[in-house]
Order: sequence, then structure tokens, then C-alpha cells
Amino acid sequence: MISIITTFLGMRKRLLFLALLVTIIGLYPFLAGCQRGAPAESRGATSIPDAIVEPSLSLAASTVWQNGDFGLSVEGFAPGEAVVLRVLDEETKGFKDVGRAKADLEGRINELTIELPSWVTSGARKVEVLGQSSGRRAESTLYVRAEKPWLSLAAYATKQDGKLGLATGGFEPGENVSAFFEQGPQKVLAMAVADQAGNVDWLEIGVRGVQAGQYNLILLGETSQTRLTEPIVITPRVAWVDLHTYAVGPGGAVGFDGHGFAPEENVRVFLDEPTGTPLLEAAADDAGNVTVTKAYAAKPSDVGRRRLIFVGELTNGNISTAFDVMAFTPSFQMTTYSGPPGTETSFNGNGFAPGEKVHVFLEGREQPVATIEAGLDGSFTDAGRFMVPRNANGGNLGVRLMGDASGARLMQGFSVVRIQPFLGLDVYAGPPGTVVRFRGLGFAAGENVKIHLGNREGPTVATARTDLEGRFAASTPTGVPGGTTQDVAFTAIGEESGVEAQVRFQVILPVQPSQGR
Repeated sequence: MISIITTFLGMRKRLLFLALLVTIIGLYPFLAGCQRGAPAESRGATSIPDAIVEPSLSLAASTVWQNGDFGLSVEGFAPGEAVVLRVLDEETKGFKDVGRAKADLEGRINELTIELPSWVTSGARKVEVLGQSSGRRAESTLYVRAEKPWLSLAAYATKQDGKLGLATGGFEPGENVSAFFEQGPQKVLAMAVADQAGNVDWLEIGVRGVQAGQYNLILLGETSQTRLTEPIVITPRVAWVDLHTYAVGPGGAVGFDGHGFAPEENVRVFLDEPTGTPLLEAAADDAGNVTVTKAYAAKPSDVGRRRLIFVGELTNGNISTAFDVMAFTPSFQMTTYSGPPGTETSFNGNGFAPGEKVHVFLEGREQPVATIEAGLDGSFTDAGRFMVPRNANGGNLGVRLMGDASGARLMQGFSVVRIQPFLGLDVYAGPPGTVVRFRGLGFAAGENVKIHLGNREGPTVATARTDLEGRFAASTPTGVPGGTTQDVAFTAIGEESGVEAQVRFQVILPVQPSQGR
């Protein structure tokens, strides 16, 4: 009896201990919340264990096959809440649902398997899990491998020296993928490394130096030996040239803008025929463009239709562009067309070569009497002033202008007016000793005139200077020699023209008074 009672008391103690232990465990969250200042009441269905700070998504494998399954685990969500699994659709750029699951009492989902929909294409794809009540979110990247190799070109044709752009996939992750043409030497045109999904998102292939034609583009995986083939077309390069001007006068420059050449291609420029030494060589830039401001300077001998011919080292065919070298049409006018010897005249002109020297010659003279420099527009105003020689004969005097650059040979006439020389007196008669002054015309313009007593061999008794018309109105005074009993002659001589004129003074003797007888 005693042993039975002892056994019962022992079992009772054990039961009380177990009950006390369960009570302490049940009160632990409450006590911990009170210590942190949290309310003691229940937190509701969306409460999250405090031990979990951030939600997370773990993939069983980061790389999967297209249309296959992928496994995942999540944690950090509210106990028992519904969690939506979504994948980013590359076509719409929005997330789409691929499955749902319910978190356990610890906010976890362990080893969930999801089947990939057919719209999930190969490549790096974002996977997201979203708590429906807590709003918590976690994401990761899933690399989806293509079921079979694929190749997509941005364009299936490009011009010479252009580029082909493409995306491809179905290779081993991380392997080298090379691109080359099946025809000719298998020179690698470009190389890329496949990503974790076995794809190359973008690859540019330059075809510089490849002749125009149809080719098979080959993509080859170095490890897998996966081989893809796609026909492409390389169209002939079409270059063209625009001249800066299509008509130019001698001395003018012709420049050009060229387009469509190969990048950095050397272009030779010829005049009329693509032979011999070129006018110049110029290199195109990286875009195949070339600009030269002065490719050709026109000469007077080049007048007519000419051609610039452009020959590229890589571009097929020559480019020929015509232009015209216009002849100079110079003309001039004299500021004075007539006058006596000694008259000054100058010139107005246009149509000459820019900046050229124009020489003025007189008929019968080998040396120029003046030199004119034309302006940048080939014109000049009141230039080349010269004087008609004082000894010029009356009549037409030829005046010729000759341009150095234009080759101009222009002739006009100056009318030299010769008036019958005349010498007059202010007093024509008087006794010996009379003071006289002279006037004259028909001499050279602006020349000195000497007046001699008697003939030209006689002594100089007066001087004068003619005006621009070869006249003078008054000379220095002189007296009729005293004691003379006969008329006196005076002769005027132009110093430069040599013109001679004579006048006579009548001597009137005074009447002598008669003596008475």
C-alpha cells in the first residue's frame, strides 16, 4: 500500500513539472515582448516572427532548361500567409504569376517545385515571391537555357564595311562563341562569351574589307561545338561626291565632300583621267566621309568642261564629277579718253583674276607706264594713273592692258588732241622798252614754256607753265629791247613737247619834233 502511494506521488510531481514547463514556454513570447515594450495582446494573422528580418528567395539551381521545372525555398513571410510566385515576361516587361503556395507557421516555404510556362524564354529571368498579406517581397535571377540553339539577326544584309548585329543562344554557359563566314578563309570576325544561360545577348560583327556578295554566317561554340548558320548579303559600297562649286574661274578653287567610302580608306583625286600623278590623296574618316576644301586650282589654260575623278582603294569603280572652268571676261574703261599731250588718265576694270597684276602699255613702247593690282574680286577703280607723253603726236594713241594670271590682252585708244600752237601778247605794238606779257595754247599739258627773243636760238626773256589743256594765260613780264627800230619777234618753245609758236611786236618809234629854221 505504501509503495503504491509513493509511486503515485512521484508521478504527480513529474506531471506538475511538465505542466510548469509548458506554461513557461507559452509565456516566453509574451515576456520577451513586454521586455521590448511590445504590446502583450495578439498581433493578428499578418504578424511575422521577430527572428526573421528580411524575406529571402533561394533557388535550388540557378540554371534550368526552358519548359522545365525549378525548385525554390522562401522565408521571412508571415506565418500561414499566401505567397505568389512570379516571373518577369521579357515581351511585356511585366511580372506574371507562375504559382502560389502557403507559408508555414514560421513564414517559410520549403522545397517548392514550379513548372516553367512556355512563355518564359531563354536568358537571365527575374523570379519574384510576394506575400499577399504582409506585402513582403524577395527576388532572384534564374538562368533559363534554350532547348535548342537559336540565332536572330537585326538585319540580314549590310553594306561593305558595315556591321551585323545579332543575338544567339543554346550554347554552353561561359563558352567562347566565334563568328566567321563559311566562304573563304575562316577568319574570326568576332567573338563573345556565352552567359550563364548559354546566350549572347548582343554581338556586333564588322565586315570591313569583305567583298560584296552572299555569305553564310557561322556561329560556333568552342566547347559544345554547337554550330549555327544563317545566310547574309553584303551589298556593294556606294560612294558619292558633292563638289563645293560646279563652275569656277581661273584661279578659283574646287573642293568636295565625299561620302560612302570605307572607313579610313585612301582616296586619290585625278583631273580628267585616272592616270598619272593624282592631284592629291585624302583619307576618309571612321564613317567613310572625306572633305577637302581645295582639291584643284583652275588655270587659264583649263577653260572648259573638266572632271574630277575619285579612286578609292577599297570602293569598287571610279567616281567622276564634272565642273566648268569659266574663262575670264575682263573689261576696262579709261577715266579720260581724249586730251592734249600731258593729259593724265586712269582705269576702272573688272573680270580680271583675283589679285592679279595688270600692266599698262602705250603703243610703241615696250615698258609699261603703270601696273595695277586687281582686288580679290578681280576689279579695280581709278587705278594705274599715267600721263600721255608730252611729245605724243596728235591722233589715236593705243593703250593696252595685259593681265598676268588671266592672260587678258585688251586694247583701247586715247585721242591725243593737237591744237595749232599759238603765242599771243597783251600788247602788240608800242615804242621800244614796252613791257609785254605772253599767252599761249597748243602746248603739252603741264609743261614749262620758254619764250625767246627772236628765234629759238635767242635768249630766254620769259617763262610760263601750261595748264591741263596745254594753255597759259600769262607769263613773266619782259620789255621790248630799247633802241630797236624794227619789229621784234618772240618765239615760245615747249620744253617737253618741243612745240613752237611765234609772235611779232610792232615797234612804233616816237615822233621826233621838227627843228625851226
